[in-house]
Amino acid sequence: MKKPITLITAIAVTALNLFAQNDEAINAKVSEQFNEAFPGAQSVSWTSMKNKISRVHFVHDGHVRLAFFDSNGTLISSGKKVKSMESLPMQISASLAQKKARLEKKHGPLVFAYTYEIVSDGITKYYSTLGNAGLIAVLSVAPNGECIVESKNRLREVQTIKQTPPDIIAKKN
Repeated sequence: MKKPITLITAIAVTALNLFAQNDEAINAKVSEQFNEAFPGAQSVSWTSMKNKISRVHFVHDGHVRLAFFDSNGTLISSGKKVKSMESLPMQISASLAQKKARLEKKHGPLVFAYTYEIVSDGITKYYSTLGNAGLIAVLSVAPNGECIVESKNRLREVQTIKQTPPDIIAKKN
């Protein structure tokens, strides 16, 4: 039991390391808008991304959350980490399981590291990261259940996946 948990943790940290950009100072306008949108947020961690987009990972109202802001402080998208795969809508869960099974035929057994429910322009999508010792993949699922592989990265050594999704979420906007 200990071995799969270690592998999941390793996969989670690696995926986020692969996609994260260097942290930079977040401008006051963005910080102000964040504080207005999410008063009382805790454990706030900022990452600057390409195209002057800022990603913030935080805890709010008992949920691990993410938000993306442009350089003007406009909220692009936000969402929360899904606590368990069982809490996903049936169509979303089925789509993820089906895509996972297809990927496993080529890459061997895979484990879901985390899933985020993200709302952008009033549309909810789910982003899930899964992997094993040789692969990290990010899947997205649209409201209609369409599941696509957003990215696949082969690993040369065992790594870990960070606990926030890659910047693919913000790039879709």
